[in-house]
Amino acid sequence: MKRWSWVLALGVLVVWLGLGVLVLRGAVLPHFERSDIAFLYRARNLYTHGLPYFQLRIEYPVVLGWWMWATAWVPGPGGYLAANVLGLSLAAAGITVLVHRLRPAFHQWWTVFPLLSAFAFVNWDLLGILAMVGAWDAWTRERSAWTGVWLAVGTATKLFPVIAWPFMAYAWWRDGRRQDAGRMTVWAVAVWVALNAPEMLGAWRNWSWFWVFNFTRSSSTDLFWLLHLNHALGRLGIDGLSLFIVGGATVWALRRMAAGWGAPAATAAVMAAFFIVNKVFSPQYMLWMAASGVLAGWTPATLGLLTLGGIGDWATHFAALQIPGDIRLGAIRAARTAAVGVVAGVAARYGVLVLALMRSREPRGAREAPAPP
Repeated sequence: MKRWSWVLALGVLVVWLGLGVLVLRGAVLPHFERSDIAFLYRARNLYTHGLPYFQLRIEYPVVLGWWMWATAWVPGPGGYLAANVLGLSLAAAGITVLVHRLRPAFHQWWTVFPLLSAFAFVNWDLLGILAMVGAWDAWTRERSAWTGVWLAVGTATKLFPVIAWPFMAYAWWRDGRRQDAGRMTVWAVAVWVALNAPEMLGAWRNWSWFWVFNFTRSSSTDLFWLLHLNHALGRLGIDGLSLFIVGGATVWALRRMAAGWGAPAATAAVMAAFFIVNKVFSPQYMLWMAASGVLAGWTPATLGLLTLGGIGDWATHFAALQIPGDIRLGAIRAARTAAVGVVAGVAARYGVLVLALMRSREPRGAREAPAPP
């Protein structure tokens, strides 16, 4: 039975990723074609093979910047896309293996997630998710140094894995393993500095562009935009309010851990809160929530709601705005109207997920596997 479970999971994963390739290349649904991977090949002049940060300005953390540079050496835009599809597919398979180790009874929930087709090749999020799940795997096996290494690599790839650090550290601190919490933190900081130091010292302006770019971005298609707060508060006000809410959510989750919550549940809750109030919402963030939700023990019903909402995001962001021909203007106007409903659905969905997480119960011990939903 276990063997057939693996065959089914990997078979479904191959189907979803195969469909994702067809969507990426526009072979089935040409009007749905939208990928940052394809767009940035020319927009960031990756085909010139200039060194990222030293010669090219990249608005991503350093591991991802160097990944973009390395895959661009495969000849032509088609080769570049193929290299990224292969790498991201291997990352998805690696996530499946690690999730199976962490959640042996529920690993299929990751592989049957249909939004892998829509979002796997939109951006490089699967690389960061692999590092995040790798950190959870090392943390569960009580390997504090490797936990720190994976956290550093993940943070230097997509930033979001840093959300897990305070809850991993607190869980060990709470259970009397303060030396492990300190060792994990030291390794995380040391590896992150080692990865970033060459770019920071040799190309500060281009390295810091990631932070400048995100700080100066305006609020759009997010909760604050929906509530018309982006104009009232301005960019600084939105950033400050987001930071305040995420900080409050972190304190709340730590208090819940003191009462018995597990670190995966706390991380999933704060990640959901972060995506609710982040001033820019990208639909592929659903992949992060799916992986975090499976590790946290979310119910199939909750993951199903996540899927339905993600499909709405995909249809609005990647489909209606890509319709060609004379009907483009009318389609865009219709899409803008529909976007209000979709963003409202995003906010409502995350609210439901956070409320669902408030009722979750996980074991306290770091050695214990998460309890099933």
